[in-house]
Amino acid sequence: MKTLMVVAHPDNEIICGWPVLQDPEHEVSILCCSSDRYNEARKKWARRAEGLAALCSHFGIKSICLDNPSGFYKTNSRDGSLSNVIQGIVRAVMQFDFDQIYKHNFWGEYGHLDHQLVHNVIACNFHNVITSDMFIESNWTPYKNIRGRFASDANPVENDLEHYAKCKSFYDDIHCWTWNKEAVRSCSVHSL
Repeated sequence: MKTLMVVAHPDNEIICGWPVLQDPEHEVSILCCSSDRYNEARKKWARRAEGLAALCSHFGIKSICLDNPSGFYKTNSRDGSLSNVIQGIVRAVMQFDFDQIYKHNFWGEYGHLDHQLVHNVIACNFHNVITSDMFIESNWTPYKNIRGRFASDANPVENDLEHYAKCKSFYDDIHCWTWNKEAVRSCSVHSL
């Protein structure tokens, strides 16, 4: 199955995307919606796209990383800039050959608004979409764990922590791993 993973930030393919990244049944390609390459507010993370590129090169994964800054959900909506970001994501998706799309879930795994925007863009523009019921506690998410909102077609998956660590090493090598929580051990993948 050709699965396009659409994620908001470099490293989300590991933190949130491991259910398909680790599954040999998925021939994965990755669209990442931001790089922080030119984000003055996040210079420390300007090389994150290099971590994604190294991971994809190692595993033979086709990828595109857009140069939106993290926090692209805050892009001005009144002057058309947010619409341009959204249209850019949709155009980038169309550059891939895929059978289905794996994306962030509707609460953004831990409430991240970039993740929620990616969820909405993909859910509103494409069919054959899958996502996880992954929920990560954080002190800033307004959401509670609401896994019951998914259909009953759950496919439970376990995280291969060695594979996860191998993927994480591509970011560690360039000092750009941003996540400070434990890896999620299990979740389920659902169709939308």
